[in-house]
Amino acid sequence: MEPEGAETTRFPKTIWAKLYITSAVVFNSATIAVEAVIFAWFQQASNKTGRCNPGNEGCTPGQILAQTVPLYLALFLFAGVYQILISLWALYHRNLIQLLFLMIFSLAMLIYSGIQYDQIKDSNQISAFDGGFITKNQLINFLISVPCILGAQFLFQSFLTFKLYKEFNWDIFRRFGADMKFKRALKDYVVFESLVIFDIFFFVGFTLQFVIVVLQTKDVEFALTIAVIPVTILILIGAIYSAKREFKPGLIGFIILCFPGMAYFLYKLIRLYTVGNPRKKDRFIRARKTLTVFAAITVVFLILTIVFSIKVLINFGSGLKKTEKNRRPSLNDSIPIDDTNDSNSLKNPKETRMIID
Repeated sequence: MEPEGAETTRFPKTIWAKLYITSAVVFNSATIAVEAVIFAWFQQASNKTGRCNPGNEGCTPGQILAQTVPLYLALFLFAGVYQILISLWALYHRNLIQLLFLMIFSLAMLIYSGIQYDQIKDSNQISAFDGGFITKNQLINFLISVPCILGAQFLFQSFLTFKLYKEFNWDIFRRFGADMKFKRALKDYVVFESLVIFDIFFFVGFTLQFVIVVLQTKDVEFALTIAVIPVTILILIGAIYSAKREFKPGLIGFIILCFPGMAYFLYKLIRLYTVGNPRKKDRFIRARKTLTVFAAITVVFLILTIVFSIKVLINFGSGLKKTEKNRRPSLNDSIPIDDTNDSNSLKNPKETRMIID
């Protein structure tokens, strides 16, 4: 039995938690392996049929597709590593909200894999190239297997999330006690942080696709779009820092910047459907479906981020900042309540496990 005040936040040793992280590694590894096979086939086809450098005008639809396939592999690799890391973080902190966001994330990647299949299956490059290390029918089967793997992952991890919810739920209730205001403030913060974490992924994913598939290297917009990536990531990280430190000017500034951020994505989205240059039309058409999905998801996440940023701002002064500042927030951390059941009385910070830092 651990002494009072001892650290209790650690990776859960239950079968459901172990199955969850194991399934995240296995399913994502399988997806990346299949994408690597698809990528290798198109690289071989490009070597036979001719390449076209990214951003150049005059590329054929097949050559544009050959540029897109490596991006699919990169995005699924990025998504796989991202999901595994966030799964470890969520389980370590018994963060049910983050596990729910991971379900939404898995569903989004499932939809994206379906779009990949739709865009590649009838490609002229598949019809024109013969003699690859796998047959065309086998390639189509590999394309079909990606949404199948992701669909199985979504269903299995949804089941595990339900089991983990039942496992963690009582622990959360027991440790938070009756302080509903504090619990509400913490929940708003954790949702806000989760939204920002996934804002980063969808923003980077959208921007990389737009730069590689749509823009030309000599365009001024190309350089500006590249420059926006690190600036936006720093702004998002600064938003989390401002929320943790209850720095009002920082969080208010972030909320204001979210509106031009939405305008940016809407502008890019409109451009996909209004391009007039016939030399760029094929490139824009090829990217429409995937970029529309990423832009729509990002705009929805930005709207939710604004809503929860305002809620976090309203909750400033509720007590989160005053607790011990040596760990990140977790939904299993405790707020010790004294024997008088005064829900607003916190013990000495050294004995308090519920923190924001």
